[in-house]
Amino acid sequence: VYFVDDDELIIEELVHIINWDKNGFKVIGYSSDPIKAKEEILALKPTLVISDVQMDRLNGLKLAEEIGEVNNKINFCFLSVFDKFDYAIEAIRLGAIRYLTKPIRISELINLLNKYLICKRWVYFYENIIPKDKEIKKESYFDKTTNTWDNLL
Repeated sequence: VYFVDDDELIIEELVHIINWDKNGFKVIGYSSDPIKAKEEILALKPTLVISDVQMDRLNGLKLAEEIGEVNNKINFCFLSVFDKFDYAIEAIRLGAIRYLTKPIRISELINLLNKYLICKRWVYFYENIIPKDKEIKKESYFDKTTNTWDNLL
């Protein structure tokens, strides 16, 4: 996981708010400068970026859009003190897995991470395991209530 927020105290909180390893994630980087973060994210290729929305120089939504043009396998979760509907709509348009408001609630973060891991496992299973079993139709493996981000997150 990679963190982007122009407030270094928020980054410090994110790094220490939970035991990331215990929850199935490794913190591979963070930055308070979104321009620097963009370069590092493209180089490090984290599976998940947790980013502030409103930042100087480059906002988090634009950051996600620019990264998505190069690598659409990097997922974004947005944080914001602003509970603005327009931000949430734009985040959804960009394929964000979640839009959380600050202050960060530990239970909400852990819930998000658990559901994210479940989705990643299903995608891996769907793309790598099922194609090898030619006798089974892919659709039979999915419960209609768990095959989309909307239903899981």
